[in-house]
Amino acid sequence: MEDEYDLTPAEKAKQVLVIGGGIAGCEATISAALKGHKVTLIEKNDRLGEQWIPASVPIGKSEFTSFLC
Repeated sequence: MEDEYDLTPAEKAKQVLVIGGGIAGCEATISAALKGHKVTLIEKNDRLGEQWIPASVPIGKSEFTSFLC
């Protein structure tokens, strides 16, 4: 299926560098690690997925972000 990926371990582990800790970067990091690769994730900010919180808040409901940890 379209949303199924082969995550069986790679024959040879590689060193993988992921630049950007957004949603896609985090997913790439997880996928590569599950395949057995040594992964380094570099993010310029002090938190990962920082755009996820504002993107997940409905328009006009920004006060809900005060409830997030």
